[in-house]
Amino acid sequence: MNNFLIGLSLKDWLILLALIVLLFSILKIRRLKKTITEDVLTRLMPEVSLLIEGGMDKEFYLKNHSMTIAKNIRIEEANIDIDDFGFKIPLKVIFSRVDSLNPLDQVKLDYQIFCRGNEIMPEEKSKFLMHILFTDFDCRVNYENIENKTFCSYIVNRKGKFSIREISQQKPKDA
Repeated sequence: MNNFLIGLSLKDWLILLALIVLLFSILKIRRLKKTITEDVLTRLMPEVSLLIEGGMDKEFYLKNHSMTIAKNIRIEEANIDIDDFGFKIPLKVIFSRVDSLNPLDQVKLDYQIFCRGNEIMPEEKSKFLMHILFTDFDCRVNYENIENKTFCSYIVNRKGKFSIREISQQKPKDA
């Protein structure tokens, strides 16, 4: 092996060096291509989350934090156990669908609250929302982007602050 390396001419060494540089360049191009692809996909991924806003009459809102349209938005029902003076009260919150949500926009949600199978009257909702706001719970929001790719946003409420824990792209139903 040593005789082979010593016997190489300057031209052979330059060719070998060019091949090594070419190999590292190809690897770097592949990494950059992967980074650019991930960046483009991130820009096409809507970030949808829940909010509870308002003065005394608090309401649920859905907000799109991204620069792309979210459409066909479905919020899974949330099962919430609120603590009312030491008593656990099981609530189920069912949200209506939202057709689309423009970038950086928010929309007031229509929803129903059920307590032990009975619907809470609309005038009582704000009282329950005050309890729901400071109760820890999780919720999933399913939606699509403008390319009909389906996403699921996993939203958590901790101490009155909603945050997106994870956004995942769902596999197509026909695949």
